[in-house]
Amino acid sequence: MKYIFSILAFVFPVLVYAHNGSSVEPVKCGTCLSHQEIRNMVQICNFDFAKRHIMQKTYTSPSGKFLIHYDISGEHAVAAKDANANGVPDYIDSVAYYADYSYQKEVIELGYYSPMPEPGGINDLYDIYIYELGKSAKLYGLTQADRAIQLPAGDNGYDKFHSFIAIDNDYSPSDSVLVDNRLVKAYTTDGIDALKITLIHEFHHAIQYVYGNITFGTLYAELTSTYMENRFFPEIKDYYQYVKYLFESLYKYPFGKDDYKAGYAYSIFGQYLYKNFGDDLLRRSWELIDEINNRKISYVEALDSAFREQGTDFLTEWKNFQPYMYFTGSRALGDLYLEDAKYLPEVKFYQIQAFDNGRSYSSGVLSQLEQRCVRFVLKYSNASNDTLDVFMTNLDTKHAGTISDYKSNYNLQCSAQEFDNAINEQGKDVYWSKEDPDNITHFIPYLGKGDKSVFVDFAFPNPYIPGKHQGMYIPVPEINNLYNKINVVVFSANMQEIFAGTYDFVFMDNNQVVIDISDEAKDLQSGVYLYKISTPENDYLGKFAVKVVE
Repeated sequence: MKYIFSILAFVFPVLVYAHNGSSVEPVKCGTCLSHQEIRNMVQICNFDFAKRHIMQKTYTSPSGKFLIHYDISGEHAVAAKDANANGVPDYIDSVAYYADYSYQKEVIELGYYSPMPEPGGINDLYDIYIYELGKSAKLYGLTQADRAIQLPAGDNGYDKFHSFIAIDNDYSPSDSVLVDNRLVKAYTTDGIDALKITLIHEFHHAIQYVYGNITFGTLYAELTSTYMENRFFPEIKDYYQYVKYLFESLYKYPFGKDDYKAGYAYSIFGQYLYKNFGDDLLRRSWELIDEINNRKISYVEALDSAFREQGTDFLTEWKNFQPYMYFTGSRALGDLYLEDAKYLPEVKFYQIQAFDNGRSYSSGVLSQLEQRCVRFVLKYSNASNDTLDVFMTNLDTKHAGTISDYKSNYNLQCSAQEFDNAINEQGKDVYWSKEDPDNITHFIPYLGKGDKSVFVDFAFPNPYIPGKHQGMYIPVPEINNLYNKINVVVFSANMQEIFAGTYDFVFMDNNQVVIDISDEAKDLQSGVYLYKISTPENDYLGKFAVKVVE
């Protein structure tokens, strides 16, 4: 038996639908903001969070590695609550605990370089400043580089820096900021959970600065830092908000075009690396950024070198990663791909092509390492809506990590009928072809498998009342191909032929597959009628009644 596939939200009466996206990207941290963005933030807040300030109190974390600066009065004050009566506000105790935790996890256990000692403040401890960010800047935090680390003679790699961290003073659920003349909640994740993920995130930025100035690849810097949140606090799902805007407008965020906002969402690539290589490969890519000191390498080059040490390469793994992007939401296949796949949104289609017959086309250009998904809806005489989703990605690594666009072309065709050079997809009546003039695009087809057809063995409505009922439906036998027309003959009770014809199948909203004979049946008189359905395999007989109401 053949399955036919239904499209619920994506069946359009137009030929082409192109998705432009609508989500506004939330900004997580200020580490990778441009100088202009920092200046704008200072103007809005009337305060420069990217400078060290003398605050009213300091507290050294239990490990002796962090010096926490905070106020107990004024705009940036922390709550005075001190449940353990140690003379330190509880919030500062929590900051100290999770700062030490971040060091333990990322430096001691994972083996990343340590950013300590940090001789930029009043001593060599690493400085963390507590500000009111949630009512003005709308940042979870930021890590600011401010003092260069002396490089060895002949080192032509990236400059390295000491740094400090700024975080919010409470991550209150009531914190809000003005956006487009309306107040919006500052933090998707708030309270201590926000503190946890912010410190693990920002401390990794501090680590990154001692490998190299992260302006070389803000996407990769934010990818790694945001991934660390999931690595150590998987129960906190703050990263969902970033995956949402990426999946809604995937084409806007090529992996090879450096954009720190895209990095938050591409933290799922960090999950891919961990699932397939453990912690070592991600760390090794950062070590290579530091070790290859005769020149400045891109994050894609660093990843490729780390992969090659494992017997693979970046392009192989990038291709392997593509299904992780597609199999989310209702398409999720358990935990085969991303751990949270079923809770994540689905990639929205760049273009949806819907047509009844003939051939459909899609073409465009892709930036370096851009991903895109196009859907073809194949309608067979109103009987079904098969879908062919083509997920594609540009494989240009030569220009990866830049902010410029280097485009490649693609052309796709799809039809329900065979055509020259077409690929027959899975033996179904789906044919498609791909053209890649630059030979750097990877295509993955996914044949849509919607609801299973429902075959009935009775005619309805019974009796059929012309003028009252819109349709007179007779059943379809459970056969292999629902895309062909089918022959029907209707007889009177004494087996006199009344009418005959060749009909299309109708696919009802409840997935029932039927034939509508109402155009002829509306002229019948009251009585009982027989019908014969002929297929290449067999003949099927049945009956229905007609009741004419004057």
